[in-house]
Amino acid sequence: MAVLRSFLLLFMIFSMGNAGVDLFLKCPTGWTIFGLRCYKHFSQPANRITAEDGQWLWSDGTAYDYTKWCSGEPNNHHRPENCLEINNSHNRCWNDVPCSYSKNYVCVMDL
Repeated sequence: MAVLRSFLLLFMIFSMGNAGVDLFLKCPTGWTIFGLRCYKHFSQPANRITAEDGQWLWSDGTAYDYTKWCSGEPNNHHRPENCLEINNSHNRCWNDVPCSYSKNYVCVMDL
Protein backbone atom coordinates (compact mmCIF):
# COMPACT_ATOMS: atom_id res chain seq x y z
CA MET A 1 0.00 0.00 0.00
CA ALA A 2 2.87 2.38 0.78
CA VAL A 3 4.34 1.76 -2.67
CA LEU A 4 1.01 2.56 -4.31
CA ARG A 5 0.71 5.78 -2.29
CA SER A 6 4.27 6.78 -3.26
CA PHE A 7 3.53 6.09 -6.91
CA LEU A 8 0.33 8.15 -6.82
CA LEU A 9 2.11 11.01 -5.03
CA LEU A 10 4.89 11.03 -7.63
CA PHE A 11 2.32 10.96 -10.43
CA MET A 12 0.44 13.91 -8.93
CA ILE A 13 3.63 15.94 -8.46
CA PHE A 14 4.78 15.18 -11.99
CA SER A 15 1.36 16.05 -13.44
CA MET A 16 1.12 19.33 -11.52
CA GLY A 17 4.66 20.37 -12.39
CA ASN A 18 3.99 19.94 -16.09
CA ALA A 19 0.45 21.31 -16.21
CA GLY A 20 1.42 23.96 -18.77
CA VAL A 21 3.60 21.68 -20.90
CA ASP A 22 2.31 19.55 -23.74
CA LEU A 23 3.74 16.13 -22.93
CA PHE A 24 2.73 14.80 -26.32
CA LEU A 25 4.93 16.99 -28.53
CA LYS A 26 6.11 14.78 -31.34
CA CYS A 27 8.25 15.08 -34.39
CA PRO A 28 6.92 13.95 -37.75
CA THR A 29 7.69 10.38 -38.78
CA GLY A 30 11.36 9.98 -39.64
CA TRP A 31 12.47 13.00 -37.57
CA THR A 32 14.34 12.86 -34.23
CA ILE A 33 13.46 15.00 -31.23
CA PHE A 34 16.24 16.74 -29.30
CA GLY A 35 15.23 19.38 -26.78
CA LEU A 36 12.37 21.34 -28.29
CA ARG A 37 13.38 20.76 -31.91
CA CYS A 38 13.08 18.02 -34.49
CA TYR A 39 16.00 17.01 -36.71
CA LYS A 40 16.22 14.95 -39.88
CA HIS A 41 19.26 13.89 -41.90
CA PHE A 42 18.72 13.73 -45.65
CA SER A 43 21.15 11.43 -47.45
CA GLN A 44 20.08 12.51 -50.93
CA PRO A 45 22.50 15.35 -51.80
CA ALA A 46 21.24 18.82 -52.62
CA ASN A 47 22.89 22.20 -53.13
CA ARG A 48 22.35 25.68 -51.74
CA ILE A 49 22.80 28.11 -54.63
CA THR A 50 20.89 30.91 -52.89
CA ALA A 51 23.59 31.54 -50.26
CA GLU A 52 24.30 35.13 -49.27
CA ASP A 53 27.52 36.39 -50.82
CA GLY A 54 30.23 37.06 -48.25
CA GLN A 55 28.10 36.48 -45.13
CA TRP A 56 28.06 33.41 -42.95
CA LEU A 57 24.49 32.73 -41.81
CA TRP A 58 22.43 29.68 -41.00
CA SER A 59 19.98 28.88 -43.78
CA ASP A 60 17.14 30.43 -41.75
CA GLY A 61 19.00 33.77 -41.79
CA THR A 62 20.18 33.83 -38.19
CA ALA A 63 23.78 34.70 -37.42
CA TYR A 64 25.88 32.13 -35.60
CA ASP A 65 28.23 32.56 -32.68
CA TYR A 66 30.06 29.23 -32.88
CA THR A 67 32.74 28.22 -35.37
CA LYS A 68 34.94 25.20 -35.84
CA TRP A 69 36.82 25.92 -39.06
CA CYS A 70 39.49 23.47 -40.24
CA SER A 71 43.01 24.89 -40.23
CA GLY A 72 43.33 27.51 -42.98
CA GLU A 73 39.56 27.78 -43.54
CA PRO A 74 37.55 29.55 -44.75
CA ASN A 75 39.83 30.08 -47.73
CA ASN A 76 37.48 30.59 -50.71
CA HIS A 77 39.73 28.20 -52.68
CA HIS A 78 37.24 27.38 -55.49
CA ARG A 79 35.88 30.96 -55.69
CA PRO A 80 33.29 31.55 -54.57
CA GLU A 81 32.89 29.24 -51.56
CA ASN A 82 29.89 30.67 -49.75
CA CYS A 83 28.53 27.46 -48.21
CA LEU A 84 29.81 25.35 -45.36
CA GLU A 85 30.29 21.62 -44.89
CA ILE A 86 30.41 20.25 -41.37
CA ASN A 87 32.55 17.27 -40.25
CA ASN A 88 34.82 17.72 -43.26
CA SER A 89 37.65 15.53 -41.93
CA HIS A 90 38.57 13.22 -39.08
CA ASN A 91 38.88 16.43 -37.01
CA ARG A 92 35.15 17.07 -37.55
CA CYS A 93 35.86 20.65 -38.54
CA TRP A 94 34.26 23.03 -41.04
CA ASN A 95 35.23 23.73 -44.64
CA ASP A 96 33.91 26.37 -47.03
CA VAL A 97 32.65 24.96 -50.36
CA PRO A 98 30.87 26.28 -53.45
CA CYS A 99 27.11 26.33 -52.96
CA SER A 100 26.70 24.40 -56.21
CA TYR A 101 28.21 21.30 -54.57
CA SER A 102 25.64 18.65 -53.69
CA LYS A 103 25.92 17.42 -50.11
CA ASN A 104 23.89 15.51 -47.55
CA TYR A 105 22.12 17.85 -45.16
CA VAL A 106 20.22 18.14 -41.88
CA CYS A 107 17.00 20.08 -41.38
CA VAL A 108 15.68 21.35 -38.06
CA MET A 109 12.28 22.64 -37.01
CA ASP A 110 10.89 23.94 -33.74
CA LEU A 111 8.14 21.99 -32.01
